[in-house]
Amino acid sequence: MKLAYPSRALVSLDIRNMFNAISRHKLREIVREEFPCLEAFVDCLYEEPGKSLVKMDDGSWEHISVTEGFSQGCPLSPILAAIVLNHILKKIDDLLKKRAQRRNKSTSDDNLGGLAIILAYVDDANFLVPLEDVQPLLDAFNEIGPPLGAILNEEKTRILTSTSGKSILDDLHHSNPTVGTSLLNAIQTYSRNKDGSMHEEVNGLRILGVPIGNDTFCKSFHTERITAAVSDSKKILSGLADKQTMLRVFKTCTVHKITHLFASDVASSPVSSLPSDWNLWSSDLCNRFSTMINDFLQSLMAVHSIPAHSHILATLSLSNGGLGLQHPRLSAIPTFMLTTKRAINFATKGIHLPMTPSAISLPASITNLYSNWDSAGTTCRTFQAFQKYLPSITATITRDDPTDTATLSSKDYTTSSSTRHLSLGPEKHYVTTLAYNTSSAS
Repeated sequence: MKLAYPSRALVSLDIRNMFNAISRHKLREIVREEFPCLEAFVDCLYEEPGKSLVKMDDGSWEHISVTEGFSQGCPLSPILAAIVLNHILKKIDDLLKKRAQRRNKSTSDDNLGGLAIILAYVDDANFLVPLEDVQPLLDAFNEIGPPLGAILNEEKTRILTSTSGKSILDDLHHSNPTVGTSLLNAIQTYSRNKDGSMHEEVNGLRILGVPIGNDTFCKSFHTERITAAVSDSKKILSGLADKQTMLRVFKTCTVHKITHLFASDVASSPVSSLPSDWNLWSSDLCNRFSTMINDFLQSLMAVHSIPAHSHILATLSLSNGGLGLQHPRLSAIPTFMLTTKRAINFATKGIHLPMTPSAISLPASITNLYSNWDSAGTTCRTFQAFQKYLPSITATITRDDPTDTATLSSKDYTTSSSTRHLSLGPEKHYVTTLAYNTSSAS
């Protein structure tokens, strides 16, 4: 029987003031046990209390001894905080694996007992877990975290139970009262609004700056972000005097607050509405992005309008004589394709890290999600869109000069004359910050 609600919830944790609250004493204990090669270095930084200077009313300076938390401005604070978070997540992962082992494998959504999928990036931790694991997960974090300085912020911690816009609690209570009560308790305890009322998220969440949820939620998020970018561009024009500085800040800051949403803009659009030409992406975000660039350049140059050819020149790369303002019209679909291709690579080929003899395989609870990416009957919108543009992009890659750095490298791709499918070859990616995923505990 098909359930009237999803089998899992997406739990997004927010840790209150993590960099300043993490216990430096507990950090040193964890480093001594799990990363002994860093012990001397961490002791050099945090063995003695730090000092925070305070300017008094009379102009004199006093200092306050800081015995906990990381030093203000310490460039290593994200890495050190991630070491502590990694310690917490390993314990939670062990707990959730034991719960999965006790469940009936054949009735779980992954045929593995419902293994948790954990994603963490520095202090951003997210869990995709069976509904019955939501409260045990949060209870465990609430028990393990506080002694280490990792305290949940209930006003920002969110539990996404569906993307239908409707609560699943009534249906869940009717079909499984035990799980329904557990999930309700978890939401009431750990996910609350500012007035103290419970907050069940039923539309979507932002994960690492990208919206995950229904089309309405994603489009609304895109609108919110482009609106904020437009506001920022106006502040640049009113707050700075030098035109070169204005353009530089607009290009490197304002524009780059939107570029990470290009792939999401494609993924959240119905496949039937995708253009046949992958060089001509169009959407509300794309159109408003064009307007923002035009308005900014008009104000910058004190002109009433920007000719079409000037707009195109502004969005060309610096190497091709343009201003380098990346535009979704040309880059949204290629960005979506490359992002999806990498995800498929990671799932099917594993993840390559520096100085590792072989790729690290992801757990089956993740790889199973990508098992039918090339199936003609796939119902996954992401895979459908990927397959739509795969032949034309593959053809472009194979006929372009492989030495042309403006195109995707042809070394990772081969084509079949009958299927025109991409053969996903291995590629190496370098991790610049400490993160944790379930494969490390497998």
